[in-house]
Amino acid sequence: MLDFIRIACAVPAVKVGDVEKNTADICAYMEKADAANADLVVFPELALTGYSCGDLFFQSALLREALSGLKEICSFSENVSSAVAVGMPLSLKGRLYNCGVVICDGEITAWAFSAGTVMTPMRT
Repeated sequence: MLDFIRIACAVPAVKVGDVEKNTADICAYMEKADAANADLVVFPELALTGYSCGDLFFQSALLREALSGLKEICSFSENVSSAVAVGMPLSLKGRLYNCGVVICDGEITAWAFSAGTVMTPMRT
């Protein structure tokens, strides 16, 4: 007998640099996925900030907003039974990573990033 899980793939209309709006949309999709009995809802790469922020990724204000959005998603996840995987930029030890975060029951259960996802400033 095989065990199965139901996975929902959510693709919100991400607004570049608008972490507050993107976080609200992510939470709304989490609620929809939970209502559909999804075990896991996955979001796109850099869903919290948008993918094409360019050099804005290197602004501390955007990175702080992304962490704040992540905290809000963690809190919201306490109200749903689905786990969530969401993409965001993360500054760690002076390097900027494009990473995925897995959250369940209000807790971060995993971070996924690799040396291949180190972001560098744009050169003009």
